[in-house]
Amino acid sequence: MELGKGAAAEEITVRMRYRHVDQAERWQWLEMDRSERSYKGTIPGDYTHSAFPLEYFFELKRGNEAWMAPGFNATLSNQPYFVVWKRSGK
Repeated sequence: MELGKGAAAEEITVRMRYRHVDQAERWQWLEMDRSERSYKGTIPGDYTHSAFPLEYFFELKRGNEAWMAPGFNATLSNQPYFVVWKRSGK
């Protein structure tokens, strides 16, 4: 994840929340490591070995402010997370 030009990277903490696309599971999370203007984090490999795709979003905090990315739009009609799935090879 990369910050925009106007953001003060040193003030923001980023947490990735993720789970399998299985509504029975609780969200897992990991703190992301900052490197200049980007953040990096790795979902454990054993967690990715599943028949279910992964869904994830980012929780950002700066002082008393907190927000999600991608988050909801003004009408709450979008998908507020990303989804990744493994495609079978031939």
